[in-house]
Amino acid sequence: MKIVALDLGKRRVGVAVGNDTIGVAVPVGAFHVRSRLEDEISALARFIAEYEPELLVVGDPVSLDGGAGPSALWARGIAAGIAEALSLRVVLIDERLTSREAAGALAEAGVRGRGVRSRIDSAAAAVILEHYFGSGSSAED
Repeated sequence: MKIVALDLGKRRVGVAVGNDTIGVAVPVGAFHVRSRLEDEISALARFIAEYEPELLVVGDPVSLDGGAGPSALWARGIAAGIAEALSLRVVLIDERLTSREAAGALAEAGVRGRGVRSRIDSAAAAVILEHYFGSGSSAED
C-alpha cells in the first residue's frame, strides 16, 4: 500500500512517501505554506494527491508527557481536513523528537547549507513513516 507521511509545520510541511510492503520511507520534499496552513488544506491535499496514497500518516506533536496540547489539537484538525478532502484514512504517529532525529541523520550524512530546513522537514516525515512501519500498525492495515 502506498503511504504519504507528513510532518506538519506552520511554514513548511515535510512530506515522505513509502510502501508498507517493503517498509521503506523516502523524503520527497516540503510543501511551503504561504499564509496559514488552515487556509491551504485544499492546496496541500492536491500536492499529496499527486503521490496517489492509500493512507496518510501524520506526525502527532504530543507534549513530552504524552498530553495533547494546542499543537497536537491543531495538527489533528489539519490531518482531519486533509483526510476529508482526499477521502483517506489517517493514522497519527507520535512525533516527539523526530525533527531532532532527522537533523542528526542529515548532519551525519554531511548535509548542510541552503535549504537544509526543508530537508529536515521531509526527513522528519520519513522518520514518522519509519516509526509507523516499526509500530506494527502497518501489519494491521
